[in-house]
Amino acid sequence: MQNIPPPESRPAELYTLEQRALPQDTRERALFVIARNIIPVIGVLFLGWSAVNLVLLYFVDTLGGMWALIAALLTQYYGGWTTLPWKTRFGNLLWVLGLSFFLIAFFAIPLGVPVLILTQIQAYDVRAAFDDTGFVFGLVSIAMLALVSMFRHVIHLQQTSAEDKWVRNEFGLLFVRWTVMIFLIFTLGAFAFQFASVLLILGYAIVLVISELYPQRFLAAFDKKSALPPAPPQQPPTPTQRARWERKRKRRKK
Repeated sequence: MQNIPPPESRPAELYTLEQRALPQDTRERALFVIARNIIPVIGVLFLGWSAVNLVLLYFVDTLGGMWALIAALLTQYYGGWTTLPWKTRFGNLLWVLGLSFFLIAFFAIPLGVPVLILTQIQAYDVRAAFDDTGFVFGLVSIAMLALVSMFRHVIHLQQTSAEDKWVRNEFGLLFVRWTVMIFLIFTLGAFAFQFASVLLILGYAIVLVISELYPQRFLAAFDKKSALPPAPPQQPPTPTQRARWERKRKRRKK
């Protein structure tokens, strides 16, 4: 296990989630993440949910996460939002939204081709999907969460000193996860039977759990540059520190 240096020797932004969390917090988060991502698998197995509908929602969710990051980054190029006139702010906001949607549409074309192939193999009717209330509710929820995430990213970018690394890691997580989904689509989606659809959703659910609980390790498995730099060697204690520790040890014995 990596020896984590004290807070003063490494910036807080370089700590991974699993390094910052307490053991109890980690267990609670693990249970929550597993429960949330196992719901789609249960839905496909026992509730008659459409696996292709879920793949489409996963795709839209990936694009929503990318859009939130891109829009938050674009806001950094328009500084002084609180001091600018309202008309200028509104104009800048329109530019941010327009450019971010254009970039997401550009990304959606190559990333969405495997989904299009899957819908053709499974003889999927897109119009019938919009008759499903749950599917429409999922789309609306993803859109709202993407908007909230964008504002959260804006606040985080204003506070962090490791902006480039944080954005690269967040975008990398989204891209790598969807790359795994593309692999699953081409390996399992070609089979037009229900068991393959369950394996497709189950495989992606496992990827989501691993990437959410251990994001840095997940990225490092695909890109060694994403791994945290090794912890600096611990400096030997000074004579003053040794004397202080010795006094504390003697007090405990008493």
